[in-house]
Amino acid sequence: MQVIEALNTLWITLPLRGVTDERGTLESYGFALEGNSVEAIRNTVNMLRRGEIADASKEWCPKAPKLAEYVRAEQSRLDAVNRPKLVSYQPVSRPWKDWNIIQRERTHELSEQGFVLLDKDVPHEIASNRMRQKKYPVGSIWFWCLQEVWGPRHV
Repeated sequence: MQVIEALNTLWITLPLRGVTDERGTLESYGFALEGNSVEAIRNTVNMLRRGEIADASKEWCPKAPKLAEYVRAEQSRLDAVNRPKLVSYQPVSRPWKDWNIIQRERTHELSEQGFVLLDKDVPHEIASNRMRQKKYPVGSIWFWCLQEVWGPRHV
């Protein structure tokens, strides 16, 4: 109903050229404008009445396909304006932990599971050589930040 009112105001301002079948004309305009919002149609009609569309005739109403083209352009503009705004990324604040603290907590967990401290102050080269030579039991863990080797208690 609002589309028909908008079209009537357009036809009063800019008359149709050589129309004899009013019902068929109304149906063709309705078919061409189907799927567009009433706001886009109303905005386009008002812009045509004010003469704000550059390539539109200032004396005659545009035919249904051309009016539908103008309305689609207005609809895409409205969609862009009303699109939800993106929220900028907000980093999650987490407490920062030092690797010493993380690995020390892990050694406490291992000691509760029955692991024991096998070696202290062991640099990487020595720890990897001893692991390769099987001087530590299977399942031993070397903590690089603490430079400690923890392994399962012998049975």
